[in-house]
Amino acid sequence: TRAQILQTLYDRGYIEDPSIKVTQLGEAVTTALENNCPEIISVELTKRIEKEMEEVEEEKLKMEQVLKEAREDLTKILTAFKQNEIKIGQHILVAIKEVNKRQNEVGKCPKCGKGMLNIIYSKKTKKRFIGCNNYPNCSNSFPLPQMGHITILNTTCKKCGLKIVSVKAKGRRPWKLCIK
Repeated sequence: TRAQILQTLYDRGYIEDPSIKVTQLGEAVTTALENNCPEIISVELTKRIEKEMEEVEEEKLKMEQVLKEAREDLTKILTAFKQNEIKIGQHILVAIKEVNKRQNEVGKCPKCGKGMLNIIYSKKTKKRFIGCNNYPNCSNSFPLPQMGHITILNTTCKKCGLKIVSVKAKGRRPWKLCIK
């Protein structure tokens, strides 16, 4: 059903907000498919198949013929997709990296003014903290709680101007904090 399709799009992060706003990731997937396999998102194909299915219900067309044509169309589409699979994947991977980078940004570094503050996971200590991406020129950093799920909110602190961080730890109520 359409409701299930919309829920899947929300769950995968392709759309957001109740009024349905396409995310950067959703745009990237659409662009990758338009550029490398436009038939897969063809509105005309969907309309034609829906129309033919209605005609099958009304007994104007035979189901076998509709299925044979749909199978042929889908085989062509999937063959084209398979040929461009690596290009499509690379395009989507770039978008995923950009989305993840933006989701981890807290704001402009107040110390150096050149870098951005991001959530960083230390390879050495396995701990997380907020640090300037202009390292080693700037070593500005702020601690983060090590337990719980961290979400950077769109609201900013009235004192320092950096984004507020929400922490959700198991067995505790979520809380918000300024990193500074």
